[in-house]
Amino acid sequence: MKLGHSNGMANDLLFYPVCFTTLAGNFFLLWFSDEISGKDLFLCKDLRVFYSRSVSDFSFLKGEISIDTSNPLVINCVGIEEMLHNGELDCEAFLNFWNMIEDLGESVGRESYTISPRLDSLYEKLICGNNLPAWKSTPCQYIPSWTLEEIEELKSIFKSGIKLLYECVSHGIFVGSEK
Repeated sequence: MKLGHSNGMANDLLFYPVCFTTLAGNFFLLWFSDEISGKDLFLCKDLRVFYSRSVSDFSFLKGEISIDTSNPLVINCVGIEEMLHNGELDCEAFLNFWNMIEDLGESVGRESYTISPRLDSLYEKLICGNNLPAWKSTPCQYIPSWTLEEIEELKSIFKSGIKLLYECVSHGIFVGSEK
């Protein structure tokens, strides 16, 4: 199977497994950062995402693409949903979810639904809540507090993201032995 994308062959890139842990089980997708286009995307063919139930199911692609399986990113959607239900939030977990869902939407040709001026402040709050060294001017830890309105907005983003994920895998290209 020849895999390619608009900027050349897929074997010029390094792919990273991302596992979305959901109530319907685990879904593994292959994510990559395309330095030429400046886009972060998931491996697709004809706007259909490749997915599996196990990272090892992608082994048939060895030789065609390079996959770094040393440390797959796990997006615990079940845990995020539980936290939101309790009015709590792990900034790193939610920011990873948000970013990966944005990349998934772009990969399958969907318009972004989470980029808007009113959501910019939520996104920035999540970034600051990650306490990344490059964003910190002091050694103090920033722990954001969330209003009910903000939590409701994040719940809406989460629900839309889960819906997109399920749509992508239901129309995607399954690689593996067990659906």
